[in-house]
Amino acid sequence: MEKTLTIDGKQVKFESKGSTPLRYKKQFGSDYFTDLMKMESLTRIKGEPTYEDLQTLDMEVFYNICWVMAKTADNSIPEPLEWLDTFDEFPLFEILPELQELLTQSLQSKKKLDNKESGGDPITTDSFLFMTKECGLNYDDLEIMTIGMCLDYIEEYVERKKPDEEKKRQAGQSDFDSF
Repeated sequence: MEKTLTIDGKQVKFESKGSTPLRYKKQFGSDYFTDLMKMESLTRIKGEPTYEDLQTLDMEVFYNICWVMAKTADNSIPEPLEWLDTFDEFPLFEILPELQELLTQSLQSKKKLDNKESGGDPITTDSFLFMTKECGLNYDDLEIMTIGMCLDYIEEYVERKKPDEEKKRQAGQSDFDSF
């Protein structure tokens, strides 16, 4: 998934794919999915943010996510601070709604993910990368797949690997009658 925005008169391309969490963790040493959850508080802000709203936000995370999505789209951009210095203005609260749409599309899975089945643990970059590796996906695959596509692939892989005896169904009335 890709989107081009005009920032400070410059065309900046942003992209999110399956390799984005790895690129993020490698650059910032922080968990991509955990940091994405920090952005959730931004969705509750309507209109101009108040001083209290801004105090609860970790602005560095937002800049980091912007940078990693730009870096994913264009590998030639410089390190985060150097990149941000190339802009006279970087209107974060105008950019983030656009990127949020891109992130949402990238994370969408065609299958309904059941958190109870997975033990209810939230996904982390490490668990995401471990699951992709276990399923045989490599870095080149992650470069062409969205995160949602990777999650669909993982779920399908796990479902196909289950032994037949684990694929149980609930007994119905006809089963009780025949017993």
